[in-house]
Amino acid sequence: MKQNNSKALREATGIQSDAFLPILLSTVCMSVAFLLTVIDRFIYNFGGEIISPIIAQVIILLIPSYLCFMLTEPQKKLFEQLKGIGVGKLSANYIFFMIFSAFLLISTSFLLNVIFGGIYPISKGFTLMGTFTAGVGDYTVAYPYLIVVYALIPAVIEELLFRGLLYKLFSKLGEDVAILLSVLISALFSFSVVGLPASLLCGAAYCFIRKTTGSLQASMIVHFIFNLYGIFMQTNVAQYYLSSHNDLLLIMIVLIIWLISSALFCTEAARIYQIKAKRVVSGEESSNLTAIKPSVVAKKLKEIFSCRTNAICSVILLVLFVATSAIGYFA
Repeated sequence: MKQNNSKALREATGIQSDAFLPILLSTVCMSVAFLLTVIDRFIYNFGGEIISPIIAQVIILLIPSYLCFMLTEPQKKLFEQLKGIGVGKLSANYIFFMIFSAFLLISTSFLLNVIFGGIYPISKGFTLMGTFTAGVGDYTVAYPYLIVVYALIPAVIEELLFRGLLYKLFSKLGEDVAILLSVLISALFSFSVVGLPASLLCGAAYCFIRKTTGSLQASMIVHFIFNLYGIFMQTNVAQYYLSSHNDLLLIMIVLIIWLISSALFCTEAARIYQIKAKRVVSGEESSNLTAIKPSVVAKKLKEIFSCRTNAICSVILLVLFVATSAIGYFA
């Protein structure tokens, strides 16, 4: 009996220690984001931007991630660490899968945003972490700047952190828990209560793409395409239909695109998994499919948050999300 109790205690302690670092990393990133949001919204000309979006992304996401790399695997070179989180070769076999994934993601997120917030909010502009707005209509900055700062850099850095580093760290608790927590935490960084359903969808889609292809570059590419759409298409399309009072027509068009892209996505995903199944049967590769059981996830989450430090960090993270979202909404 004592042996069983000691074994359970060791397992619980191991789970808590495995969960501590990724939860702490998420809390640190969120805290820095909150601080920069306060500076931009209140210290500099209420509602303006004093901190460059490039600097903000480096400070909020890249530096904490790099420090975490150094803490977890100091003996490895950076290139080896990047390979360990999924950065590797990307097969041309996944090109159509990524294209159809991007179209499905764009159409579904647009519909979710309309359902939960209406067309008007998404016509205001593409925002970066709830603070830096890319612009609406006639842009005051060059297109290359928008592409690099608001599409490319976020896609690379966010995927490295959420679907790369955090996914790997949480995987010690089980892949189902890693998927769940990486999706939840990445969604919180949207700093938008209205946009939270679409952010959850995006996080889940990027996880699925990364797992299906086995490459972090695939989720980066789809993320990049989605960001391009948000900058150059979503706001202008929404504004046009608002001004012409044809919002119902817009929804019908998006629904048609959603149906077509859903069919294409499912067909391509089925093709890929048929190929994978044949390779698993022939012994060429092992299965990497995960069956997410709610009871197992609930048990592991209970064990994670039985640690007081993890629970405190999680509460802080949620408070910062609510506070930053409120600042963005009222400002």
